Amino acid sequence: MNYPTNLIEIIGAVTLPRVPYFLAREGFQEEHSVRSVRFALFGQNFKVLIRDYVEENVPAMRIKAGKLLDRATNDEISAALGRGTRTVPLAHIFGLLALQPSGEVPDPTIDRFLVVHEHAENIFHLKGTDWAIRAEQEGGGWHLGANRISQHQPRHQDGGVTGDRVFFDATEPVRESSKGFC
Repeated sequence: MNYPTNLIEIIGAVTLPRVPYFLAREGFQEEHSVRSVRFALFGQNFKVLIRDYVEENVPAMRIKAGKLLDRATNDEISAALGRGTRTVPLAHIFGLLALQPSGEVPDPTIDRFLVVHEHAENIFHLKGTDWAIRAEQEGGGWHLGANRISQHQPRHQDGGVTGDRVFFDATEPVRESSKGFC
């Protein structure tokens, strides 16, 4: 398969601390606020995924934020990031949401990178799984969903570049491309 080589432009990075223990169903609670993060709606796949999901001894991690430059399937994003090598633990996905608990405007000078405008998503490939997690801010809080990376569904249905954000483990350098990084 021929994957896009100019898919992701790096816009910043943030370092998140070590997490000794993370029980997903306690961190993510639909229609509630947890540590000031307001969650409004969870997709069915996400609800099933977090039901018994536990992470222990999650190391501190430097996470890069990139802007998607073109339409891509989850599989194409995974290929551009190195197929499972740049995944993000669920504890750190929660940590990133906690940096913008109410969908504050992105501000790279203070580690706010999550996109919060309508019709754009924040995409994470969950560590140790075949799941892509998406987070979208809509007025009443964060909406979270999950899709299998192998489902080959386009991330954008509108046929254009919408500026979706992709977050990934930055411990290894990412290949350079002519438009930024891929």
